[in-house]
Amino acid sequence: MTHTAVLKWLASVLCAAAGFLWGDLDGLLLALIAFMILDYGTGLLAARLTRTLSSRTGFIGIARKGLMLAIVAVGHILDAQVF
Repeated sequence: MTHTAVLKWLASVLCAAAGFLWGDLDGLLLALIAFMILDYGTGLLAARLTRTLSSRTGFIGIARKGLMLAIVAVGHILDAQVF
């Protein structure tokens, strides 16, 4: 397989998983993602200004955002499959 074919396969698998986990990309999910990006960006800016930029703190911030998306995914799966 060529690199292009592998990238296309990987993109299709990731998009299918995202569709299963979060459903349609509606306004509320887009707003959540936008606010998460804004939150991370302002955190980076504040850490740079106070000279406390830390990889560990940044990783914890990304992990918290991932947990938020996981909670939304569980809610979507419960809504789609159970209720």
